[in-house]
Amino acid sequence: MAYMNTDKKVEQLYNQYHALRTRLSEVGLICQGSALKRTYHRDTKGQTTEYGPYYSWTRKINNKTVTVALSRPQHGLLSKAIANQRELESLLRKMRTVSEKIVLLQAPGVASRKKRKTGVL
Repeated sequence: MAYMNTDKKVEQLYNQYHALRTRLSEVGLICQGSALKRTYHRDTKGQTTEYGPYYSWTRKINNKTVTVALSRPQHGLLSKAIANQRELESLLRKMRTVSEKIVLLQAPGVASRKKRKTGVL
């Protein structure tokens, strides 16, 4: 495997990081939780009746699950914001990984110690 010049590798990593940062700036509104659309079916006297759809948003606040009823337009906007939140988290994970590689390549590491001969203490 051919090894790339460290400066060239760091430059490529910086380019990758800046591309991720640009994508990060394009993320829209963000919200955590789950947006649900539910319909209910009830059997009465051999007939099935459908109720709904009902929309809700569930999330954690102070370690408690909180659910809020939503309108259809709110559900649409919230679903997009939740997808944006997940994209944001993915981008941050990637940026963290690239940052770690840059730091480890740019700064000198700890000098390696010589291995001891076996049986010598």
